Amino acid sequence: GWGLQQQWSVGVTSGIRQVLSNELSQGQRGHQLQMTTSVALSANLSASIFAARASEGFRTLSDTGWNRHQQRPEYRGRDQWVFSLNGSTERWGALGANLSRYTSAYEPAQTRLGLSWSRMLPQRTTLSLTLERDVGATEERRGGSSAYLTLAAPLGGQRRIRSYLRDDERSGVRSGVVISDSVSETLAYSVSGERREDGQSSMGARLGVLAHYSSLDFGYSRRPGSTSFD
Repeated sequence: GWGLQQQWSVGVTSGIRQVLSNELSQGQRGHQLQMTTSVALSANLSASIFAARASEGFRTLSDTGWNRHQQRPEYRGRDQWVFSLNGSTERWGALGANLSRYTSAYEPAQTRLGLSWSRMLPQRTTLSLTLERDVGATEERRGGSSAYLTLAAPLGGQRRIRSYLRDDERSGVRSGVVISDSVSETLAYSVSGERREDGQSSMGARLGVLAHYSSLDFGYSRRPGSTSFD
């Protein structure tokens, strides 16, 4: 993919990005166009809006989950927007709230409300918690609530490790580990592994290259019955 970012005035930044994907197992190819705008409301408070529109065959590694009830991959909607409000205090750490909406050609629109908290601990270790809940949908269409607990710590240099535990009504309980490293100012990578409560596991890797005001991002993911690139 490719991306551009521009700071228009003090505290106002906008950007545009296009992402390409190719899922080998199902022969699906697609693209997604993303647009963002962020505004600094004060020294400790900011707001942002994110909008995206994708083609029918578009898939991303992070948005592909597993629906344990239907025993198939779970994909997010084609179109989405997210409004976020984030702040921080010295005593409580960083706090955030967001409202997101996803639409699809095959299912009714889904709206989710999210709350987040994170705090820096000794030794540059970070603890964070995210809670989400479906709102405004019929009972049979609701995805329910989800909780996401993360603990991240440095491994030396630019290398970091992040472990997480996630629980939601569609995919069940999942735990995983992500190791990331910035090899240089222009090269970074990450590798990840995840295990679900039914015992099945998945793995993924990403490589990012930055050169001369442009960036390239490559991803690979493998899970039972599915292999994806983007």
